[in-house]
Amino acid sequence: MSVLTELLVSVPAEGIDPKVTANNTAPWLPVLRDIAGGVMVTCIVLLVIVLIIGVVLLVAGKLGSMSGAQSTGFMILVWGLLGAAVIGSVSGLVFWATTNSLAPAPVAAAAGALLGLG
Repeated sequence: MSVLTELLVSVPAEGIDPKVTANNTAPWLPVLRDIAGGVMVTCIVLLVIVLIIGVVLLVAGKLGSMSGAQSTGFMILVWGLLGAAVIGSVSGLVFWATTNSLAPAPVAAAAGALLGLG
């Protein structure tokens, strides 16, 4: 048996239960969810305003042959769309991160078979 295998076998992988569970019934959580949703929608509305300004700058720069306004408008559009994509995907990312198991059963079984524990 290798040193790594002996070390992994000697460390208990299970049996440590801190007896802490997530509680989503706290009375202040609906208020915080409403605040988070309001901030998210406010940011999206502000980004729409910024994107409109970017389009106006881009078009004005194109029509007036002003390369500075045109490049500024284009950069505002790029960063605004990137920001909108990030804000729009935050809730999905949080849901994905909180519903994934750190070591699902097939991974634990494969690790046990690899180490000769299963």
